[in-house]
Amino acid sequence: IKPYPRRYVESGQLVDGTPVTYRPIRPEDESLMVQFHQDLSESSVRSWYFESRSVNERTDHARLRRACFIDYAREMALVAVVQNKDGSKTIAGLTQMQKSSFSDRARFAIVVTDQWQHRGIGGQLLQKLINVAKSEGLSLLRAAFLSANDNLKHLFEKFGFSIVNASPAEPLYAELELPPLSSSMRQSAYPGV
Repeated sequence: IKPYPRRYVESGQLVDGTPVTYRPIRPEDESLMVQFHQDLSESSVRSWYFESRSVNERTDHARLRRACFIDYAREMALVAVVQNKDGSKTIAGLTQMQKSSFSDRARFAIVVTDQWQHRGIGGQLLQKLINVAKSEGLSLLRAAFLSANDNLKHLFEKFGFSIVNASPAEPLYAELELPPLSSSMRQSAYPGV
């Protein structure tokens, strides 16, 4: 298993000054992920899973353990962790990327809890994911999403994704082709390798 990719940890602020850290998920994030799932509305749950799922199912220990303890060589999950006024931390957004076993492509999904939507977290998470995909030498990112999700469609279009509709009965797909890394850039993306 690839070691924790510290190079993808970044700190910043939202427009209102709220501190936020974007970083790969860690095994000890399970308790934060329980709260994250409790903070999702039914609409956000359907957007993420394409169906309704109970909070008990989403916060099942075995499920969350798999989601938090990942093989960074094959997948990536980035979280947006905000610091609340009382000093506690909350996962406000999540993007998960699964690399293809057969090509240099990946599929991904992104969701922001309802309380933190429309504050820039989705766009920042998506930009960080694109940067990770480029650094990892991927050539294409692809996400499926429900056609009713206009906010997500707008976000993807803003970042240059092509929107593909395979069939009216199926979800939409957002695709972004990534430029190949030069050999010097690839070496700097993998320090010590």
